[in-house]
Amino acid sequence: THPTRPQYCISNPEVQKMIYQELLDHLDKGYRMVQLGQSDGFRPCECEECAKLYGVKDFGEKLWIMHRQMAERLLKDRPGKMVSIMAYGPTRKPPQTFREFPDNVMIELAPFSEKEFGEWKKYRVKNGFNVYLYNWGWYQAEGFTPKQTMEYLSSQTVEFNRSNVKGIYRCGFGELFGLEGPAYYQWGKQLEEPSLDSKKLLSEYCRYSFGTAAGSLEKFYLLLDERLKLDLPHRNTNWNDPAPLDGRNPAMADNLRLLALRYPPEVLAKLEALLDRAETEAPKTNPAKFLLPVVRMEFDYLKKTASVVTAFEHFRNTKSDADFEVLANAVDARNRMIEEIPLQRGTKPPRPAIKGSLRLFGYPTLEEIEDGGRLTAPLMAP
Repeated sequence: THPTRPQYCISNPEVQKMIYQELLDHLDKGYRMVQLGQSDGFRPCECEECAKLYGVKDFGEKLWIMHRQMAERLLKDRPGKMVSIMAYGPTRKPPQTFREFPDNVMIELAPFSEKEFGEWKKYRVKNGFNVYLYNWGWYQAEGFTPKQTMEYLSSQTVEFNRSNVKGIYRCGFGELFGLEGPAYYQWGKQLEEPSLDSKKLLSEYCRYSFGTAAGSLEKFYLLLDERLKLDLPHRNTNWNDPAPLDGRNPAMADNLRLLALRYPPEVLAKLEALLDRAETEAPKTNPAKFLLPVVRMEFDYLKKTASVVTAFEHFRNTKSDADFEVLANAVDARNRMIEEIPLQRGTKPPRPAIKGSLRLFGYPTLEEIEDGGRLTAPLMAP
C-alpha cells in the first residue's frame, strides 16, 4: 500500500462494505450527490481472489462492475440521492460488459477529451456528465507558463454545450491572470455562448483591461497563442501515473524541450518589445495599473526560465567555460527574479502575495515556483 493513496483488495467483502458505507455517510450528512472512484496511482491487487473477481481480467472493468453494483444498491437504500462515478485512470475507458447505468448515476470524465466522449455517446447515462478538466494547473509540463490555445478552448465549449455536460471541475485554474487572463475571459464567455468569436473576445478583453495599450497587448497575446500551437509529439498527460505522483520522473526532458520549442530568444525579444510598448502606452489608472505589473511579472518568469533552458541546451552542445558562464548567469537572473516576488506575510512555507483578490501564480509555495511546478513540471536541471 501507499501511505497517502492506499489500495486494498476490492474482492474483499469487508472492503466493499467500507466503501459503500462511506457513500452512505456522506449522503446522510445532507449531500445530494457523492463521488465514487478509485485512488490516484491505482495499482491492481495481485491476489487470487481479485484476479478472479467478476470473471473479467481488466481491473478497470472490475471497478466499473463494482461501482455500478453500488449505484444500484444506493438507488434502493437512498432514493433521490445520486452518485458521480469517475472515469479516471483504470476506468478512463468506458465499461465493456454493460451499456446502461442506473438512474441515480452521473459520470465524471477525468480527463475530458472529444475523442473519448464520442465513445460515451453509446451509453445510457440519464443525468449526463461532469468533466474534470486539466486545462490549467502548474502540474503540467508548462508549469507556470501559458497552456491552452484560443482554438482549443473554443472547441471545448462547443462540445460541452452540445453534449449534456452538467458540471465542471477545474483541476488547476488562475495561476496566470496576467498571461492567461484573455483565455479565462474567452472560456467563461464561450461556456455561456459558444458562438462568440475568440479574436473579438480578445480585443474586448484588452480594451477593458488595458485601455490605450490594448493594441500592443492584443498583438502580444496573439503571438503567445501562436507559440502555444507548437507542442511535443508524445507528452505524458496521464496524471494517474504513479511515477510523477511519487516524485520519480527520471529524465524530465519534456518541460525543458517544450520551453525551448515555444520560446527561443527571437520570440522572447518580440514579446518583450510588445510588452515594453504597452507599458509606455497604458493609462495610469485601473484596471491597467493593477493588471499590467502582473503581466510583466509572469512574463519575466517565463522569459528568464526559457533563457536558462536555451543557455543549458547551448552549453550541453559546446561544453565550453564561456557558455557555462552564460548559463550560470541565466540561472542567477531567474533566482533573483523569484526572490523579488512579493510575499504574503507570515506564510510558512513562503507564498506569493495576494494582490487585491488575485493570488499571484495561483498561490503556490515559493519553492514550487523555483522548481517550476509539480508532477511533470519540476525543472530537475540545471
